[in-house]
Amino acid sequence: MIAQLFNQTKQAQAGLIYSQRASALVSKIKNPRDQMELISIIAKRLLWHFQDTKHQPSLDSSEYFSRQHLMLAKQLNNTRYISRAYNNLEAVAYERGDFQSSLKLLDSAKLFLDSNQFADRAVIYFDKADILIEMNDLKQAKIMADSVESIYRRLANPVYIAEALQLKERIAALLLNYRDAYQ
Repeated sequence: MIAQLFNQTKQAQAGLIYSQRASALVSKIKNPRDQMELISIIAKRLLWHFQDTKHQPSLDSSEYFSRQHLMLAKQLNNTRYISRAYNNLEAVAYERGDFQSSLKLLDSAKLFLDSNQFADRAVIYFDKADILIEMNDLKQAKIMADSVESIYRRLANPVYIAEALQLKERIAALLLNYRDAYQ
């Protein structure tokens, strides 16, 4: 939690120090679920550190902890955490520019979602749309963005609906469809 606060206040290096301190405690935790949750948090913090600083060892460490997270989640048969681990591995692949692997990892994450995990499903579709934009497959990106909007409207969260509309606007602008982009 402290590492997250440092990241949010643009103090990425301080956040990294707290993540490193937390990683030293993982082996001391006896409860496998608590251990898995801490590993998940560390993996995310390291990813965010990389995104803020482009410090390659942080991305490599995020992948390492994400793989540990996935292994523990599978051992515990915790489908929500399996999905989250695949999602974090997808982010690592995305940062490396490996968009095909990113799409496959998102498909794996989606397989482990329960039917009622609408918000998590929307995140996967949003991430897929971003990747498809990078791959210049704007038609498929639009389909994903439409799904994101539909889910967020169902959840009735105005902030998320606005994000979905921004995504759709970005795609429409790339398609040179200015009527839809700025509607």
